[in-house]
Amino acid sequence: MLFFTGEWCSPCRIMKREIFVDKEAMNAINAKVIPVEINIDDPNVEELVKHYNIGATPTTVFIDPEGNVIEYAVGKVGKTEFLETLENFDLP
Repeated sequence: MLFFTGEWCSPCRIMKREIFVDKEAMNAINAKVIPVEINIDDPNVEELVKHYNIGATPTTVFIDPEGNVIEYAVGKVGKTEFLETLENFDLP
């Protein structure tokens, strides 16, 4: 799971507070995926941003083990919606 963010992104900070520091949410996330936070302002990730066609933050990209996109979630997503989206994936 790739979480594209920016330090200047207010909705990203809200998602981090509501989801990525929440014990219940992180247990569910870690049981299904490997979460990776990507700051789009880092010049080292420019190719990755282009590859996944990231045009806004926050954007969460759910990928399978081979790197194929399963789902995009663009914009701020609340904890309940995020966990429901995660639960719907049949990931190994």
